[in-house]
Amino acid sequence: MKVNKKVKQELLGNFKGWRKELIGMINEYIKEMKGAETVEELMRIKRNMLIGLVYNLPLRSEHCYFCISNERELGNGCSACEYGKIHGICWHIGSDYDRINQAQKKLSDTIKLYYYKDDEKYEE
Repeated sequence: MKVNKKVKQELLGNFKGWRKELIGMINEYIKEMKGAETVEELMRIKRNMLIGLVYNLPLRSEHCYFCISNERELGNGCSACEYGKIHGICWHIGSDYDRINQAQKKLSDTIKLYYYKDDEKYEE
């Protein structure tokens, strides 16, 4: 399958926008870390940053070649999606994309549960 140059350009533009947002988010967490006075504060901020990074993985439709191509170029939607033919339609329960989203949520929940709890105190 040959790349559609217009779709590729839109996809690259979307990734550039995502990168800018991601860098901005990381910079905000770093700024918050600079003001931390305890290890507990640093751990809380880092936990929140990890969750933010997981949440902001580029998994939305604007980061998918096929979504851009099907909607904007072909006007076919998901029913004609080449990716969907192999992996299942993304929004269908049990598709590979659904499994990725479930794993993303599980990773975020796991970080919330195990990385750092707000009532933890470390000894000097």
